[in-house]
Amino acid sequence: MSTLRQLSLLLLTGILALFSGVASADRDDGKKPMDFRSNSAHMDDLRKTYNYTGQVRMIQGTRQLTADKVVIKQDAAGLSKSVATGSAEKRAYIKQRENDGQGWMEGWGERIEYDDRTDKIFFFDQARIKTSRDEAKGDVIIY
Repeated sequence: MSTLRQLSLLLLTGILALFSGVASADRDDGKKPMDFRSNSAHMDDLRKTYNYTGQVRMIQGTRQLTADKVVIKQDAAGLSKSVATGSAEKRAYIKQRENDGQGWMEGWGERIEYDDRTDKIFFFDQARIKTSRDEAKGDVIIY
């Protein structure tokens, strides 16, 4: 398998983990093809750590993720923790159509984390989340 194909599959796994906890988001997105880009990537299969840096962008169906950096760590059980980071000037961002098809879920933070074990998304530092029904701002938001 080519390095580019391996990189694509690993990023797909991590990004899917990042988004799989969004309960009110469009569930069909996970079945759609994924397009992603970053300036560079480093994979450490021994440590199960995958780093993507520089204008990271992922699109899958209605899902969109943009960040300066995405780090994915996988444990022995195959569960992942994904961390997308931005900066105070340009926060990491997630957007996805809600299941009802009527609105969007959008979230921003200097750091966005998703952990397979908790099935929750954590937004940190200048955190903001907006859905068709609610909006919240704070230092930490758990969705």
